[in-house]
Amino acid sequence: MSFYEGKLTEKTEGTLDNFGLHDKIEIYNREFHVHTGALLENQKIISEVFERGMFLISRDHRIALRSETQQIDYDFLNSETEQFHQSVIEELEALYQIKEKLDRYRHAKSHYYLGILFLRRNLFEEAVHQFTTSIDQDNNFMRAYMGLGISYLKSRQFSTAMATFQKALSMSEKYPDFLNYHGLA
Repeated sequence: MSFYEGKLTEKTEGTLDNFGLHDKIEIYNREFHVHTGALLENQKIISEVFERGMFLISRDHRIALRSETQQIDYDFLNSETEQFHQSVIEELEALYQIKEKLDRYRHAKSHYYLGILFLRRNLFEEAVHQFTTSIDQDNNFMRAYMGLGISYLKSRQFSTAMATFQKALSMSEKYPDFLNYHGLA
């Protein structure tokens, strides 16, 4: 379930950062804020996602503006900004839809890869769930232990991260990265 309320603002007083969108979306009882704006001087659109005031991810999209003319096609810029903003929202919603469908299946690698996608977006709770599910389905899946430990580390659960890395080290000494992350924990 999602909630979409887009607002576009435009200032034409000569400032270059004059387009912006903000949406509050609810996905599975979580509230995300998506801010998207156009930076004309850099010829790109930047979208940032926040949850409870915490920055999660940033995405940018290059736009081709003609520099030889002083006239900017605001309709084009408006359309590009709205499309990019919507694509960021749809990507976030798609992750949770995949999670819901994948919860019905027993496939350790799929849970691992979804965990990686959540981890890259700083959605640690979901990443931990996916890595834990992957380990429950294949307790020798070392990359899932690595992802789980990194998720705990990034979410500042240092003792749990250390325990995860220690367990993985006791199972296999083939992965020097476990030692590196263990040292960080």
